[in-house]
Amino acid sequence: IPVSLYWMTDTPLAADYRIALHLAQDGRGVVASARDSQPVNGFVPTVAWEPGKPVWDNRSIALPPDIVPGEYNLWLSVYGEEPLSASGTQTVEANTLGVLPITITVNPRN
Repeated sequence: IPVSLYWMTDTPLAADYRIALHLAQDGRGVVASARDSQPVNGFVPTVAWEPGKPVWDNRSIALPPDIVPGEYNLWLSVYGEEPLSASGTQTVEANTLGVLPITITVNPRN
């Protein structure tokens, strides 16, 4: 599953943060997890972000071959040594900014 994230900061960031994506099905936990890394595979760490300038961060999640058909949610986690403040998001749990507004339906194979 290709995922393109768009980041922008209002102020310079003093810490490096890592980003992780997790594919989860309600009540079943995480079934697939993208490699967590700095944005843009480490080529544009958060301390290098300039206020007001967008950063595109393209990632992907490989679905396991034995994935069960159903609906899944895509979770986004941002973490580092210092707390992160973000606007326009809802913190669901520590370091998790919220569920991305996407539902993925996996259909049975023919």
